[in-house]
Amino acid sequence: MHLKFSPSAREYACVLRWPLVLCASVCAPYALAQDISTDTTEPVNTSTIDNGAPGDVTITEDGSITLSGTEGQVAVTMDSDNNITHNGVIQIDDTNSVTGIRLTTDHTGDLTITGSINLLEDYEREDEDDDDDLDGPIALGDSRFGILLDAGGTHTGDIDLQAGSILAVEGNNSAGMWLGSLLDGSLTLDGTISVLGDDSVALEIDDGVSGDVLISGNVTGRGANTRGISIDGDVGGNLTIESTISTTGFTSISSGSSNYVAPFNIDDDTPDLEDRVDAEDLNDNGTALAIGSNLGNGLLINGNVDTFICEEDEEDETKDTLDDFDENRSNGIVSTFGSAPALLISPDLDGTATGSITLGTVVETVRDTQDDDEDEDLTEVLATFDYDYGFINRGGISADGFNVGYDATAVRIEGSADGNFTTNIVGGMFNSGDIDADAFEADAVGISVGDGAIVGTFVNEGDISTDVATVAGHTATTLLIEDGADLSLLTNGGSITSRVIGESGNAYAIRDFSGGLTQITNTGTISASQADDGVGVDDLGVVRAIDVSASTADITYVQELATPIDDVNGDDSIDNNDVVAPTLIGDIVFGSGNDALMSTAGDISGDIYFGLGDGDMTLRSTEFEGDVFITDGTNSIDLTSSSLVGVYFPRFCGRLWASRF
Repeated sequence: MHLKFSPSAREYACVLRWPLVLCASVCAPYALAQDISTDTTEPVNTSTIDNGAPGDVTITEDGSITLSGTEGQVAVTMDSDNNITHNGVIQIDDTNSVTGIRLTTDHTGDLTITGSINLLEDYEREDEDDDDDLDGPIALGDSRFGILLDAGGTHTGDIDLQAGSILAVEGNNSAGMWLGSLLDGSLTLDGTISVLGDDSVALEIDDGVSGDVLISGNVTGRGANTRGISIDGDVGGNLTIESTISTTGFTSISSGSSNYVAPFNIDDDTPDLEDRVDAEDLNDNGTALAIGSNLGNGLLINGNVDTFICEEDEEDETKDTLDDFDENRSNGIVSTFGSAPALLISPDLDGTATGSITLGTVVETVRDTQDDDEDEDLTEVLATFDYDYGFINRGGISADGFNVGYDATAVRIEGSADGNFTTNIVGGMFNSGDIDADAFEADAVGISVGDGAIVGTFVNEGDISTDVATVAGHTATTLLIEDGADLSLLTNGGSITSRVIGESGNAYAIRDFSGGLTQITNTGTISASQADDGVGVDDLGVVRAIDVSASTADITYVQELATPIDDVNGDDSIDNNDVVAPTLIGDIVFGSGNDALMSTAGDISGDIYFGLGDGDMTLRSTEFEGDVFITDGTNSIDLTSSSLVGVYFPRFCGRLWASRF
């Protein structure tokens, strides 16, 4: 180890000539930095690194700290107002209750990492019963922390895990990074975090971050109840996801390792369900991304803004519009294999909600990832954009039950279980990415808006889908609005689709129990469908594109052409030929309010059920195939330049007025 002066201290020519003791006094208050450039087996503290005095700690690319055998050890501790720069290796093997880097509270200093922290164990599962499946737990040790910020105070400074950095932790009840106190600064993750073990978490933010939180490196958690990223403290700035966050409790999610077999593939040689995968390999997971606090600048799961790239776009080298920065954006993906939601937003993450939470409108900062100015700084901010929504998804959110009997939920937004606290998404939600949920002999939900969730408006320009395979009557619901939720306006310019494989199953594209959904505008595709799985059943399930039967409100469904904005067909004209006609497939079941269906374009295929109130069905330039059921009230059907194939079924005292022009 040798002493290295800070660049500012070197400005004094006398530094190279004076004795060390004199330099230390003359150069004050500049902090001296201690380099670790070789292999060492001793822990270090910033408070004593400089021959018993405080100083910055730098582990160079050639430096390492290797510990083992003694529980409670910490490789590097920041316990003074100094910085830690880690470019080498911290290695602690087969030892419980250890920490790679610890930050004590109420100090000031930046933590910058390009190296690795490995808290691993020399253990591999073995096939102990000779059944060709590995046996035993996935990890043996416990209480291992890659980076730990103590609870009970504040740390002032930034934590920056730069590209190439690695936090790898194997152990139960462990964490890649655990921030127990307020981080008065920003958190940037361009590196990777992986955790293997039960009841663990890759990244936990307990008491908040005053600045931005940027997740641009992959985060994985594998183990029973193991979570990806959990945020239970307020984030004052942006929360941006532009990498993959994934969790599973299953020991394998490789192709062919699921215990589900489609009915038409089952024969006499197919093992019974309980014999396909060992029970110890079927542990459930924790949530991939859980948010239980206020987000000052909302939640952005990033990705491309413009999905249409024409020749003119490719030749435009001037970055002066929102979509010009797509090359600087990375795709965010949040995924789970198991029944825990991929994304959970709730004030009640740990069952002890103390207040309502609010997601403010999204602010995006775009970094110079392409080095446009050729200064080799890929982290500087090129542009900042303000949006009208508190939650924007441009990437992917997916939930895969994967094995038989595991429900799947891609997005869950809710208030507290006791009904006292709410979750408010200011400005509503916007999706231009992919959201999907798949389940096997279980239920799947794409987006679940629960009691106490205040969303208001949801605009979908992407693809949202659910798929369920079932012989036992399970349900696929793409957008579920529960009783007590607040979502009144839905605009769909993308696709909202629900499919069930198995004639006993139920498919709902949109289902509202709240009574608050009052208008649905569709310029894209809304579809619910059912497919035969080869097993004949008498109990046919329900297939509904829109089910608002529980509502007493007046509801309007509008179907129309989208406004063209790109010359998609290349005819040098932006017109209606550049947009796809809207489609609705599946039944529509209205409630007891005065409801209206107005379509000026596209196709509608499914039965229409008007409830107890008045019903108004107006079709312009629309192909409609289905039956219309009238229950009560005054009802009318008005067709212009449209075709209707179906039958009117007036019920009770309903009155039907039909006209065709």
